[in-house]
Amino acid sequence: MQDIEEKIKELEAENRKSKAFVDGWGERMREMCVLLKQVQEPGARGSYLKDSEKAEMYRLHKENPEVYTVDRLAKDYRIIRQRVHAILWLKELEEEEEKKLGHPLDDSVELLLDTFPE
Repeated sequence: MQDIEEKIKELEAENRKSKAFVDGWGERMREMCVLLKQVQEPGARGSYLKDSEKAEMYRLHKENPEVYTVDRLAKDYRIIRQRVHAILWLKELEEEEEKKLGHPLDDSVELLLDTFPE
């Protein structure tokens, strides 16, 4: 009798694990749909990414490239990997140019677009 009760408890525990796994599929499928939509429509996130977001992306990657990989940034900002590569490359060029000039580049246009993206 005790053996049967133990088996029932084991089965119930296994059922809870299985249910949690299956219940998590909905979220994983939504994430996959977003990623697939980005592949089909590269601008699925929206065509405009604020300069402040690009700067944050560059800062995160530069501070910890092992954690903030191109793939992770693409997923976090919901853009394609090629765009992340381009943003990081351009931000690197901007930083080099600012060092060369000795002062920050004029970013008034970016600030205006960040404020009024339409």
